[in-house]
Amino acid sequence: MNTLDWIDVLARDAAAVPRATPQHRLGLAWLVGAACSLVAVLLVFGVLPDGVLALAQPGMWLKLGYPLLLLLLGGPVLRRLAVPGWRPGALLWSAAPLTAAVWALGLGVLWHAEAEQRNMLWMGQTWGSCTLSIAAVSLPVLGLLMLALRSLAPTRLRVAGALAGVVSGATGSWAYAVYCPELAVPFVALWNTLAVALMAALGAWLGPRALRW
Repeated sequence: MNTLDWIDVLARDAAAVPRATPQHRLGLAWLVGAACSLVAVLLVFGVLPDGVLALAQPGMWLKLGYPLLLLLLGGPVLRRLAVPGWRPGALLWSAAPLTAAVWALGLGVLWHAEAEQRNMLWMGQTWGSCTLSIAAVSLPVLGLLMLALRSLAPTRLRVAGALAGVVSGATGSWAYAVYCPELAVPFVALWNTLAVALMAALGAWLGPRALRW
């Protein structure tokens, strides 16, 4: 059997893959992972006391809104990277202006604060554990997204892994906000961003290893 005949045999019963398949698989993986992250926060850390009162603080809205916007920006790019033939281009960096704005907001708060308050504003009381805690509760999301990507056909493995890390880190950051007692804007801008960057680096490292065809 020559090559053309072999290709014909392989393609004889091939059916088109529904266009919504990547979206459904990634969406389901994200939903299950996000639920696992939230349950992990509730079981391991608990809930922020006076959480309703915390909603009056700008830092709380930043903790909830910042990762949500990262998800809205990163999710569609990850869905497109799950299939071959699409280059993200400038969309890959769509979250950069958002992160720059959050950092600028944090630096502005520090600039206008009294000198003796600045260390507490950006270090808080949990700077040593916040980033790693967010990363830990983000791992279920990253693992399930990687499994979903393996069932699809990404070709830019490192980039797809990094985007999966961003989405998982943002999800973990959002879930951790249920407990995190830090409400200072500079703290959130620094340590939550660092947690997302850590997950992006982990995803970029795992991508070529876990997503190879």
